[in-house]
Amino acid sequence: MEILFHTSFRKCNTNRFRFIAHLLMFWGFIVLLIVTLFAILSTLFFEYPLPFLNPIKIAGNVGGFMLLCGITIILINRLFHRKNRIKTNYMDWWFLGCLFLLTLSGVFVELGRFLEWSSAYLIYFIHLVFVWLVIMYAPYTKFGHLIFRTLALISARRKIYSRKSF
Repeated sequence: MEILFHTSFRKCNTNRFRFIAHLLMFWGFIVLLIVTLFAILSTLFFEYPLPFLNPIKIAGNVGGFMLLCGITIILINRLFHRKNRIKTNYMDWWFLGCLFLLTLSGVFVELGRFLEWSSAYLIYFIHLVFVWLVIMYAPYTKFGHLIFRTLALISARRKIYSRKSF
């Protein structure tokens, strides 16, 4: 539960916007991952593409909005607060830029499909390139802490519980 709701992060009052940004990014990413898995299954077994008012499509749009808001908060925080510039490096900026462009291209894919743009497939190709970049670079950036922090918390909890059993 600590990971899902960022309970430790919530206790920090000095940088409230970082908590909100992380929470928006985390849940937006999770919602979009679930919607993407559903979309893959839908293309195989059901009618696809989904209509605009389908609950899954609405969830995807909400997840995309959450992710875009979270990334925007982080970008603004990094660009306009001097103390945050020191803590970042090239790979963090590269990944954040790719994630921002991935989210933005997803918005344009959605618009292109519903407005029947002739360039919708080109935009979708660009979107898939950013999907690949985000997946490939994730372990080498701060986004990797999603996996590494989860494993560290699980390991720490196991050690605590194993000591209590003796």
